[in-house]
Amino acid sequence: MKHTYLQLILIISCFFAFQAELFAQDNSHDFQPYKLAESISSSPEVSGLGNYGSINGNKYNGTIDLSIPIYTIDFEGITLPIQLSYNSGGVRANQDASWVGLNWNLSSYIAINRTVNGSDDFRGEAPRRGFIYNNYNVQESQGADPYIEYEDIKDLHASFSNSPIIPIDMEPDLFELNLFGKAYKFRLKKKGTGNIIETVVFNNNNVIITFDFADKSFTIIDEKGFKYTFSTKEINTSFSTIPGGGNGATRPSNDSQALIHILADENRSNESVITSWLLDSIESPYGRTLNFEYQEGLHFTYPSYSEYMEVYDSTNKIFPNGGGITNSINYVHATTVVIENQYLKRISGDFGEIEFNLDTRLDLVTPIALSKMMNNTNFAIVTSLGTIRSHPAVPSTKVPLLLDNIKIKNIKNKEINHIDFVYSYFNNGQIDHTSKEKFIRLKLDSLLINDKKYTFEYEQQDELPIKSTKDVDFWGFYNNANNTQRIPSIGRFVTAAYLGGEIPGQAYVDYTLANRSADVNYGKIGTLNKITYPTGGYTQFEYEGHTALVEVTEPYKVTEYLADGRIRWTSLIDEKKYNFTYQYLKKAKDPTYKLLDQVEGGTNNTEFEEINIPSREFVVTEPTVFKASSKILCYHNCANIGFYYSDPIRSIVNVSTGETQTLFKCGDAGSTVTVQKNLSPGTYRVINNSLPFSPGDPGWPSTGVENEQNSVGAYKIYVRRNGSNNNIPQLFEPFEIGGLRVKSITNYSDQDVISGRKIYEYEHLNAFGTKETSGVLMDELIYFSKPYGFTSYDPRFWGGSPLKLDSESSLRKLPSAMGSHIGYSMVTEKNIDAFGKSNGFTKTKYINLPNQYHELSFCRRVYESGTIPGHYPEDVCIENTYVLGIAPKNSFGYINGKVSEEIIHNRSGDTLVHTKNKHKTLYGISGDRNFARVMPIYLFTPVFDFGRDHTTYYTFEFPRHYAFESVLEESITTKHLENLISNTELNVFNTATHHVSLSKFIGAENQEIETKYYYPYDTEVYNLPNMDKLRNTNRISTPIKKEIYRNNNLLSTQVIKFGNNLNTSNKTLRTAVETAKGIITTENPLETKVEFDKYDDHGNILQYKKKDGMVVTYVWGYNKTHPIAKIENASFTDVYTALGITENELKNYSEYNISRLDALRSHPDMVNVMITTFVYESLIGLKSMKDPRGYTSYYTYDEANRLKEVKDAEGNILSKNKYNYRSQH
Repeated sequence: MKHTYLQLILIISCFFAFQAELFAQDNSHDFQPYKLAESISSSPEVSGLGNYGSINGNKYNGTIDLSIPIYTIDFEGITLPIQLSYNSGGVRANQDASWVGLNWNLSSYIAINRTVNGSDDFRGEAPRRGFIYNNYNVQESQGADPYIEYEDIKDLHASFSNSPIIPIDMEPDLFELNLFGKAYKFRLKKKGTGNIIETVVFNNNNVIITFDFADKSFTIIDEKGFKYTFSTKEINTSFSTIPGGGNGATRPSNDSQALIHILADENRSNESVITSWLLDSIESPYGRTLNFEYQEGLHFTYPSYSEYMEVYDSTNKIFPNGGGITNSINYVHATTVVIENQYLKRISGDFGEIEFNLDTRLDLVTPIALSKMMNNTNFAIVTSLGTIRSHPAVPSTKVPLLLDNIKIKNIKNKEINHIDFVYSYFNNGQIDHTSKEKFIRLKLDSLLINDKKYTFEYEQQDELPIKSTKDVDFWGFYNNANNTQRIPSIGRFVTAAYLGGEIPGQAYVDYTLANRSADVNYGKIGTLNKITYPTGGYTQFEYEGHTALVEVTEPYKVTEYLADGRIRWTSLIDEKKYNFTYQYLKKAKDPTYKLLDQVEGGTNNTEFEEINIPSREFVVTEPTVFKASSKILCYHNCANIGFYYSDPIRSIVNVSTGETQTLFKCGDAGSTVTVQKNLSPGTYRVINNSLPFSPGDPGWPSTGVENEQNSVGAYKIYVRRNGSNNNIPQLFEPFEIGGLRVKSITNYSDQDVISGRKIYEYEHLNAFGTKETSGVLMDELIYFSKPYGFTSYDPRFWGGSPLKLDSESSLRKLPSAMGSHIGYSMVTEKNIDAFGKSNGFTKTKYINLPNQYHELSFCRRVYESGTIPGHYPEDVCIENTYVLGIAPKNSFGYINGKVSEEIIHNRSGDTLVHTKNKHKTLYGISGDRNFARVMPIYLFTPVFDFGRDHTTYYTFEFPRHYAFESVLEESITTKHLENLISNTELNVFNTATHHVSLSKFIGAENQEIETKYYYPYDTEVYNLPNMDKLRNTNRISTPIKKEIYRNNNLLSTQVIKFGNNLNTSNKTLRTAVETAKGIITTENPLETKVEFDKYDDHGNILQYKKKDGMVVTYVWGYNKTHPIAKIENASFTDVYTALGITENELKNYSEYNISRLDALRSHPDMVNVMITTFVYESLIGLKSMKDPRGYTSYYTYDEANRLKEVKDAEGNILSKNKYNYRSQH
């Protein structure tokens, strides 16, 4: 029987939200034509928690999972929950509210979201240069590094000379979809002659995804055979500051000037980007359809402002006293995005429909509002969807909307549930301001579900900053720093030439600019702090700021001086040695800090001596810090790294205890990695790890660790110079990080009495016995670049290339801590009872790894000499400069947040349950072809040809982590009772499909229960009848055969048979289940346990036969969604014959025919037949049931549509239910 439920419990634990960040640059000078397309924002509805299937966060990233279920659609075994969710991670200053309020989202949107890489794949103007059209490819010759042919290089750079600039796109866009628990990442292949474009799905080999170019829609067939159509599009268009007057025009130096020129290029129709494809329909393999309808809306994002300044040297020369370095003023760049979004209007199907009723709102920027910001300048701008006008007399018909209410109706159009959303605005006092959009954000005050009211309160709800404030931290949260500019403070060395010669060298520059440090006192403004339930009880939330450990920059070394004693070169030609995240955070925390002062070797704590460990085994006599830092190399079979991505290649083991900690992983190859471990006294050994191997696995990559055996090697420990010194070597320093983490959750009764509390701590003990934060930042902080390159820094002079300091991140960030920018390796959850006493605590360890970026090292001429005879400029070198614009090389979002170990303690601190987990990384595809990031500049002149040396592009594989999925391979649970009880659960997966092929449970006394699963593609069942039909319709996820073993002895076998004929309505459906005990032989064959004889055209069972021969018939009604009769001991033929109707008429019976079915109880041919009939209130539940004896039971429901009472025919209460509202966390 199929049921659809309304659930009304409130669930509170930990969750996450993804926050889209908009990066804005001035592409008139900072020549980055990719930037706008790559960073174009999505609507708040699809960029937040609107996608069903997004992973709810947990205490791993310090957020609260607060969700209010509203309704759940059950569609042929697929459940689509509609629930209201809140993101407690903090409110970013320039953040727009979704259609249900700031930081709230409704999980009703299912969308394919696109990340543009390079240019829009669909750029189709002549000549067609989008990725799917062009024939430019990276060459991958055997035995050679990937490269681009020289003639292609010339074409690529020539494409940057056009006006408008339409570069040839060498990078495919990334498409992502979360669909009912499955996450898909894919790209498009090149377009052929037809309209259907195939895709490369990175992380799943079971799904079929195609793109129809004719209407630009996606079709997906999942591994259960369900078909999904995505054709409704959200189209966004970016408008940015363009100085007027052509070349040499003054660049804006303040927000007002930048905003004036934001719409200078009025026709951007070719720049419009489809950012999302929304789900339009789901079609089941059995013929049912679920439909989604939308209503168009339109708004502008509030203008975002970024700043940059340039550091020049005079004609590439600096003076011996450090003079000659000059700076530009701050330039300002403004961006707004026209979001032509789609609001969900209706979901309909056999069950009835859900209406989403909309209303207008005041907090988003409309065309008229933008005109007012620009001194009432009327405009008519063009996107791919048409003209948008700001004149009040001809307003756009599309406006920003909010969700006013939801109505749930059954198939008889009866309203079953009504949900009202009640709003006001943050900073409500500014609602009449002429520029109110600068101040106000939509605020959800309460939610009424069938008159049950939830109310919400927020921190300082009328003290949010203006959306364009300069007072933000590195992550966009308000810090009230009274900044006059946006660029963060930084100091570093730049390469220049010294006056009086052509000698290149380094000069130090230092800038105290904006304070971008985090301050939780202001960062928490606007965040939910209280929810009151319908019964009057409530929950309060307390927050604190994030903290993270950041590696301290080691003092640099001067490697060469000039004759006059001035520094020429330092060890900081290696960009990794800056530890720029530390530099930015330290200078924000202490404006007097200067990197220039941190000179000479060792650590920056002179109380400790740094000792290199050239041998693999060493003894520690006191608690110390061990650091492994090196570049990880790959020599052979490097293409197979993806398969062994998360497997360790070096570990450190305590010889006495056997405790092992991973240092470097196979996936680190190509990156410089630093790892810190706190060591207690003992003997330790650094070991090489063998990679796992099974038949069919690809060959092992040959990897190594640079400088592993050198005197200045990869491994170091730090010991006290003075034995009485009790300090700890400061290799890492804690910093406050932007955003919020939950500190406590306290529940109160309706009498204001505490009923329970949870407290969260995010620290762990180091080897010295002191607490330190376990927080890890996912992304590096880099806010500089060279305008015409694709790396964060390039020491060459050519191209008039100054150092550009920016207010926006130069790196592409990826919130890989389950949607957050920070995760925690250990969290302690303390339970406090109503009397304030401990009720035990739980310590949880998480996998928690930061992103790793593409890096580039090279030595090249300081500038090009062209054809000047006898002129040979020196080479300048740089190591580990970051490659900009592309996704992180390694990211661990697929495994971050997985529990590696959990210990549950009682109130006395004794261990109750100890669980250790081991995860395995599976991949979809082992690798993709190479692509290229091209330097966006026209380089070819008769004198200079900078492209011939192949240094103006960077080739890369699409990130391997797109293809990865982490699964639980082993879980060992030990219960500390009178006797230790240990259970182990093991799973073995098919490496191609990721389906479980074997599960094993090892219990007491090593008793093993093992279950093997066989799928339609497995050899053991491949040739069974109709397996080909299952495979052809992609229905491959259901096990066909199952075997259960105990201690390697076969206990039982089960096989499911399928048919496809008239009795199955010509659909491939189950026809029998066969079972056997023990080993199958001719004497002990499989026996039929149940036969499914007949189905209707929706896959509903009409007749089945039990093992004892009894036939059971079902008759369906309510649009074939509920059985209205169960008739035992009569066939379907018997029933329609007794009724005097045809087979087809009985197949299409309805609930209005129940009385005729009841009348069969007295039919002479139905004497030995047992009949049960059912009456439903559609979308609520069973209304009445008449059993074979003729007794009727009646079911009544409360206002929330929950079962209240069951009564007999005389009104006597048979059972009664009572419900209470409470929080669960």
